[in-house]
Amino acid sequence: DPHGFPHPIILIGKLISALEKGLRRLFPATPRGEQWAGGILWCITAGLAAAVPAGILFLCGMVSPWLRLAVESIMCWQILAARALEKESMLVCKALESGDITASRKAISMIVGRDTAALDDAAVTRAAVETVAENTSDGVVAPLLFLAIGGAPLGFFYKAVNTMDSMLGYTEPPFKNIGLIPAKADDVVNFLPARLSALLMLAAGALLGLDVKNGWRIYRRDRRNHASPNSAQTEAMCAGLLGLRLAGDAWYHGVLHRKPFIGDPVREIRHVDIPRTCRLMYLTALLSLLLCGGVKLADGRYVCELADDARFVDAFGHKNLTGTARYLANQVARNLDTKTRSIELSTLQRCAAHMTSRTDITEAYQVGGAAAKAAFEGHTGEMVALDRISNAPYQCGTSLHPIREVANLEKKVPLEWVNDDHTGMTREFIAYAMPLIQAELTPIYVEGLPHHIYLPEA
Repeated sequence: DPHGFPHPIILIGKLISALEKGLRRLFPATPRGEQWAGGILWCITAGLAAAVPAGILFLCGMVSPWLRLAVESIMCWQILAARALEKESMLVCKALESGDITASRKAISMIVGRDTAALDDAAVTRAAVETVAENTSDGVVAPLLFLAIGGAPLGFFYKAVNTMDSMLGYTEPPFKNIGLIPAKADDVVNFLPARLSALLMLAAGALLGLDVKNGWRIYRRDRRNHASPNSAQTEAMCAGLLGLRLAGDAWYHGVLHRKPFIGDPVREIRHVDIPRTCRLMYLTALLSLLLCGGVKLADGRYVCELADDARFVDAFGHKNLTGTARYLANQVARNLDTKTRSIELSTLQRCAAHMTSRTDITEAYQVGGAAAKAAFEGHTGEMVALDRISNAPYQCGTSLHPIREVANLEKKVPLEWVNDDHTGMTREFIAYAMPLIQAELTPIYVEGLPHHIYLPEA
């Protein structure tokens, strides 16, 4: 559990414990009766976990949108477990480095459900790596996905489902029956996030220079080596990337559970593998955060389509797919009536005056003159286009075209201008593009400012 009180996950855990005790008294102590109790417990806990934060945010919004934003930000921070995973696992690493096996066992007992009293140094290290690897999905990537789709209420719904599985999802008494529905529900909810987490972890491993080929091989071979359909997904990927053998038999509540190994023992596990797994988790989390900008909502829209309800589709029906920064900026502007600006890393800067060529300036005058002439002649609903006459010497004329024919016309660079191995451009492209960037232009400055337009004095 997270340290400190009040923390929502601790409150959810206390609710689960209270409901378990109460429902066991209400339902008969039979397999079917306990399963009914588990189903009702799941519905109450999951429902309250989503409804309570939704109600709190609604009330905060009535007071001030700033208050709602602040409260939901804190909620989202409490839902994500990346920092807690690193902190607790590094406490294990620190205890192992000190050589104190008793302290190591106590530290690892804070983040695993297995019995830890008999674990040796390697087993404690392996347990820490397994926990960080598995919870990269449960504690980081999956919550991020649910937050992206439904905000803090759906995020807390997911955490409640996950916590019920952690507390009740065991196959031995007294949890075998009452934990059946919570365990199966967790399997369903985590089915897609677990697999997505593994693929993102593979990408993170590539960025960290780990053994991607072995990671993919072990993942394909061992991703089902667990009673849960989801738990071995990220464990298998992590084992392959690091060249370790994880999992194997473990004791839970005094009962030995026979479990297959995950990964090959390419080398012996070391204490340093704990911080290495944490780095892998953090980079996987970053990749999932970037991915969340492309999450679709239930109605088929992407999150980035929410950037502006009035303008995300232009006059010609084109979707303006931006990042989530625009969405957040517009929400602040709409609710707080304040000026905002969002910066997105993928947005190219255009109309950079410091990069203009003489061709740019010459053709700007040429197009402007043609447009003014056409306007005086009564033309409307048309735009001026530049027509290439020749490359050498470079010559260009102008013509008028109806806007309705141009607005939806997409002119692409011809594929024959790309070389055969797709690493560069052909001479034809260079011959076309070179005249456009020829001749640097040094503007005339008047009183410290560039002077581009010269009008006769009246």
